[in-house]
Amino acid sequence: MPDTQKPQPRVLIFTTPTCAFCNQAKRYFREKASNSKTLT
Repeated sequence: MPDTQKPQPRVLIFTTPTCAFCNQAKRYFREKASNSKTLT
């Protein structure tokens, strides 16, 4: 039986430079998700 993986969903993050929650989310997705993009 072939190993079929679902493609990772695209993640788009809208941030501001001084938002602590935004920076935490960006760090998480940089480490965990290869298919993410950040708009500042």
